[in-house]
Amino acid sequence: MAIDGATGASYATPTVALGDSGAAFQVMVSNASSSATSGSATLTAGPRAPALGDLRYLLCQQVTAPGYCVGDTLIINAVVYSATNSLGTPYQMGSTAITTGGCAWFGSVWPLPAGMTGLNMYYQYDNPGDTPYPAYLESVAAPNVVINSIDLEPLCGFVASWVQTTGTGGFDFKMESVPPSQLQATVAADGAASRIVTATTFDDSTGNAVLISYGWQGDTTTMYEAQTMIATPDNVVSAATTLAGEGYFISAFGGNDTDGYMLIGMRVQGDTLARPIAAGAPASPETVPYSIVVWLSEDAGHFGTQLGEL
Repeated sequence: MAIDGATGASYATPTVALGDSGAAFQVMVSNASSSATSGSATLTAGPRAPALGDLRYLLCQQVTAPGYCVGDTLIINAVVYSATNSLGTPYQMGSTAITTGGCAWFGSVWPLPAGMTGLNMYYQYDNPGDTPYPAYLESVAAPNVVINSIDLEPLCGFVASWVQTTGTGGFDFKMESVPPSQLQATVAADGAASRIVTATTFDDSTGNAVLISYGWQGDTTTMYEAQTMIATPDNVVSAATTLAGEGYFISAFGGNDTDGYMLIGMRVQGDTLARPIAAGAPASPETVPYSIVVWLSEDAGHFGTQLGEL
């Protein structure tokens, strides 16, 4: 049947739901003497993409677009590293952050496409005995900042990475410290409150899991379902594959060989469509579009996450 008002050169559908998948559309062009009808175009609904400006999904971690995320891997062992007009992955996590030559973490940073500005990437490293990590993270928190990884190493101190927009942002920061037995319930409660957990690690001094989550003024009503896992080094990839198959994106990743690796899976409520996943060597998200990439580096026990467009 004809769509009311769809008489222009282009047509944008209203927000679609999974039940709209398979709908067929045709275009009819007519004049006073004749008419012509196009072939059918079929609508396919996929897993939910983030709203424009929602950095909780984190470009170059879970979401990217053509032209983004082309660059080199960094080794972070300085006190602070910043990259203006750039985006980057979270820190890679793993027990080999402690190396024979000192402490080092890995990440990847890419410049924004030509002509684009407004997003900056930061990586921070503090030695043991410097500012306690809760105080430092609180000092970083701002409406235009989203922390996308944290790691605590007793012999090394802590690291954090975050993306910052030069706009207002509208993100509100919350840090929680909970026993691992309460991890699932805590993340589920955050998701039900329209929050996304973006960073996690273990605090060996308390035995607790540390969670960083954000709400966003740009969308205060969408609720998220959560599925958390604590994986051994040998089954990180299989755990990620299971989550992707159930429609979850990995919103946060962290841990170590001793305590395990936390994978925080979140999805828009009811969005159960599987997300394709690729596992292998680190790669630009552009080479594996619409995918999740989880890798093990050449150094055993050193994991990272790099997620392409969802």
